[in-house]
Amino acid sequence: MSNYTPTECYLNNLAPTGRKAVISLIKSVKNTLLLNDKLTALPLHKLSFEQLSTLKQSLVLNNKSARTIQLTFQVIKAIAKTAFLMNLIEQQELEKFNVLKLPHIEPSLKGKSLTATQLKSILKQPYNTPPSTINTRDIALLALMAGAGLRRSEVSALKLSDFSMADQLVVIHKGKGNRTRTQYLPVWVLAYLSSWLTVRGKNDGPLFCVVLNGKVIQGRGVSPETIYSVVTARTNHVLGEKFTPHDMRRTYISSLLANGVDISTVSKLAGHKSIITTQIYDKRGADSLKRAVNTLSVNGCGDYE
Repeated sequence: MSNYTPTECYLNNLAPTGRKAVISLIKSVKNTLLLNDKLTALPLHKLSFEQLSTLKQSLVLNNKSARTIQLTFQVIKAIAKTAFLMNLIEQQELEKFNVLKLPHIEPSLKGKSLTATQLKSILKQPYNTPPSTINTRDIALLALMAGAGLRRSEVSALKLSDFSMADQLVVIHKGKGNRTRTQYLPVWVLAYLSSWLTVRGKNDGPLFCVVLNGKVIQGRGVSPETIYSVVTARTNHVLGEKFTPHDMRRTYISSLLANGVDISTVSKLAGHKSIITTQIYDKRGADSLKRAVNTLSVNGCGDYE
């Protein structure tokens, strides 16, 4: 029989990239409710409805965002579901989460997306300069992030064997939520990746390698920190405005929505578990709203009569 607690089991099933943030949320719950147990032994699956209501009220009074509050209770509910699967609580114990009313998450004002013109600009080789190895790598990296919406941790972890030119895809192993997914790529992204692989070589190893003095170090992959520097430095240099790796992800999601792809499909492509999360990434502006209302017609006509 396992001696693991539900909290410990839940944490063990998380990807390393997400575990740190979840532990921080659990510590906050522990401090708010004045719980004395060790972090991994916290009986969060046994919290009463009164305790959950107290926690919610405390988070609201401390001006925590609706997203933070939602995430906190998602973690507690997930731990309770783990306890149910371990036969430690009954199904009815999960009903309290359905009754509890949490604040609605409004679309985030944080972050931004690139326009098509801006994206084309950062994917161009510098004028009057021969293409360099590092520049070819960085442009391919930017193209993949904008054309597939990958997180920087996912790009950093990619191996050459995860990419298939013939099938137009990359396989993300243990992405956020410890899930593996297949990400299909637009044709235009393949051209940039092909250029990079020509100089990288076809030996096994990280898809995006460290480049030192113009030489590819095939056994060393670029770190998430390096990817952040590449994106922010190039966008700031070319556009005079800094965009982050997550802005590239917002660009991907916003572009799909602007092109009429339904949000359920976009959510799957982005690797989101919830459509609510996808909505937060939607950075379509007023022009998109204007185009939407201009599609309205009466009797199939373009204008109202």
